[in-house]
Amino acid sequence: TLCRNPKVYLGAIHHLGAPPEKCVMVAAHMWDLRAAASHGMKTVYIPRSTDDLEVDKAGIKSKAEGGEVDLVIHSLEELAGMV
Repeated sequence: TLCRNPKVYLGAIHHLGAPPEKCVMVAAHMWDLRAAASHGMKTVYIPRSTDDLEVDKAGIKSKAEGGEVDLVIHSLEELAGMV
């Protein structure tokens, strides 16, 4: 399910003051990442055991691996180490 209110993503882009392709959504919900991507944002999936229970987390891959998100990470520390 996509977020029903695009103002969530458009507002974030506006407040960041950057073009959508320079903004990144990091989330544990594929519906949230799909919605962010639909507005031009980059996407980073971080699986959590308590979220996205209906999704096969092992099947979520980066675009480089043939998936639909820009990056898959397993911790915020991993993301911080990439900056």
